[in-house]
Amino acid sequence: MKSFTKLPLYLGLTVLVFSIILSVVKVSNQQAFTSTKTRANTSSASLILKYSTGNLVSLLLTSDKDVKGVDVTLKFNADKINILPSSLSGGPAFILSGGNIGPTNLFTFSAIAKKSSTTAGLVASFAVTPKSNSGSTNGDLQFVDSGTAVIDKAFGQNILGQTQGVKFTISK
Repeated sequence: MKSFTKLPLYLGLTVLVFSIILSVVKVSNQQAFTSTKTRANTSSASLILKYSTGNLVSLLLTSDKDVKGVDVTLKFNADKINILPSSLSGGPAFILSGGNIGPTNLFTFSAIAKKSSTTAGLVASFAVTPKSNSGSTNGDLQFVDSGTAVIDKAFGQNILGQTQGVKFTISK
């Protein structure tokens, strides 16, 4: 009989130790603290240049966050190609401003979302022409990191993560 009187005490201690071990294992398997912080700081927008027939270059945006504006600075070789700023036109969801060619072979413009924000689509397009009238001309347009930004709607911060320039050949 004496052994049965202490049975509830031992049984209670066993359940307590087992629940503590189970809680420790459950909490250590959850990585929500570190992954939430990392996910909040990652960039989530990309800008891609595409060349198509007719000597047209298009700027495409992809983002998983709402974007209210884009600033673009492109570097090009002015000895080989001309960018026609007068041909700069906005995509269906954007209004453009700028379209300036600087003295250091930089082409700059800005785009603002027509609605309060957008997440993807054609930002702008513009025409390029070869400097030389003979044969084919190789062109190269690359983003300048210090002058290119994608501004998010929520905090007004630059969320640009990736850019992809374009290399092309203009045939005459």
